[in-house]
Amino acid sequence: MNFLRNKKWDLLFLFLLLFISWFYGYHKILLMRPYSIHQWRQADCLSYAINYYREGMHFFSPSVHWCGGQGDGMTVSEFPIIYYTVALLWKVFGYHEFIFRLLDITIVYAGLFCLYRICMDVLKDKVWAMLVPLYLFSSPILAFYGFNFLADVPGMSLAFIGWYFFWRFYQTGRPRFLMGCMFFFLLGGLIKITALLSFVPLVLIFLLEIFQLYRFKKEGALFRRTAAHVAPFVLLFTATVAWYGFAIHYNSQHNSGLFSTNILPIWKLNAAHRQVIYFRLYNELLPQFFNKAGFMFLVILLLGILVSWKKVHPFLRLLTAVVLLGVVAYLVLWFQVFNVHDYYLCNLLVIVPVILLTFLFFLKEHYPDIFRSVKLKSLAAVVVIISLYSCAMQMRVKYDIHDRFDMTRHTVMLDSKEKEIWDWYHWDYSNHFRALETITPYLRSLGIQRTDKVISMPDKSINISLVLMDQKGNSDFGYQDQPGDARMFELMGRGAKYLIVNDPNTLTQAYLQPFLQYKMGQYKNVSIYDLRKIPVPPVKE
Repeated sequence: MNFLRNKKWDLLFLFLLLFISWFYGYHKILLMRPYSIHQWRQADCLSYAINYYREGMHFFSPSVHWCGGQGDGMTVSEFPIIYYTVALLWKVFGYHEFIFRLLDITIVYAGLFCLYRICMDVLKDKVWAMLVPLYLFSSPILAFYGFNFLADVPGMSLAFIGWYFFWRFYQTGRPRFLMGCMFFFLLGGLIKITALLSFVPLVLIFLLEIFQLYRFKKEGALFRRTAAHVAPFVLLFTATVAWYGFAIHYNSQHNSGLFSTNILPIWKLNAAHRQVIYFRLYNELLPQFFNKAGFMFLVILLLGILVSWKKVHPFLRLLTAVVLLGVVAYLVLWFQVFNVHDYYLCNLLVIVPVILLTFLFFLKEHYPDIFRSVKLKSLAAVVVIISLYSCAMQMRVKYDIHDRFDMTRHTVMLDSKEKEIWDWYHWDYSNHFRALETITPYLRSLGIQRTDKVISMPDKSINISLVLMDQKGNSDFGYQDQPGDARMFELMGRGAKYLIVNDPNTLTQAYLQPFLQYKMGQYKNVSIYDLRKIPVPPVKE
């Protein structure tokens, strides 16, 4: 009977995840191409999967549509296991981009479910166990990038799965659970090194245990100096170092610098630049991490933990301290990206369940009446619902999702300036890039093959327009410092055969006129020109 009762709560939690996903508009987003904020990075990730699928399943030869100086587009960012898996699924089920979104959200759901099960076991309270992961799911960056093409949120979710296996190891002492823990942490860390943020406390616990400096389990040592306990840590460390070593070498041999594999620390900025990033981080990125009221709520809970520090369970105390220090260190080491790159904050979300779980366990141990209070649970449920509603408004305005209630038009969760910015974005996209989403059959009808290099403009990103067309070539990226005609001739010298222009206003630029002599076709707002008959000046020695 106990098992059946837990089963019902498990199903209820999964139902709530699906219901919230519907409220976020996932059913309408499912069939969308890469779109909205950081479409740039979305297109980069999708590009890897497409190139695996179209050009052979060579795992250690990842590439993108943007051909670059070497003409092959070979480059790597994160460990491409998700992109490769998507390509494999396409081989079986056919090319459908929604499979990519479904794979990512499945990993996210699994991570949230494992977090729910950990909370259920630790807190022994079904309501709190559900509220913790649901509150985390109300983070705008988790909701947005979790149902997307980026690997950041799936990487963090794999870490949650790793923690579930560790919890099972903590309960049973069985080495197979430790191996499962290391496997999922390894996958998360290979995808995004920051996914190992919550793994660092586990390493410290391991070291304290095997050197007999502290025991975290009353029944005996959690870790011992045996191959079954030591080998998984060694394997994880070795595989992680090997992969990042390979990635750095691979990029140095090909399109180095396209994706960063280095830190971008705060100390390399001057005071004025730091001030600009401080402002953007607080006013623009932080509300995407969590709404400001929700963030302040977490800060208050953290202060409560710090005030009662000595009463906190040693395991949770170490976990909270190390993760908190890791968050601070990460912000310092990658500070330069926090002018616009909100997805870099995704793996810092691990601090949210750590704070919530630590605080609730503290209440359970020292103030059980408050912990069991129906009024407190009801208040917490209201906070979670408001946070989920706020997140839903953020999701809907980013994707221009409307229904008969037209919630984004009337909500108080979005200010008028934010609505105006997104209205402009959706209008501008519809007038320029929207046509590229469906242009591919038309290009093929003109005889343009996907491997025929094109020049796509205007497009300051690496891959957006090229991925939407599934077309090899170059965008404006990487050649902004060159005069327009020199850039055109250089790309033509590197094999560019066609010019594709998605903005009619661009066609009026003087430097482009010699390249517009041979128009091949027109698709909505997109003009296509043949460059093959235009002579390329010899390269000066």
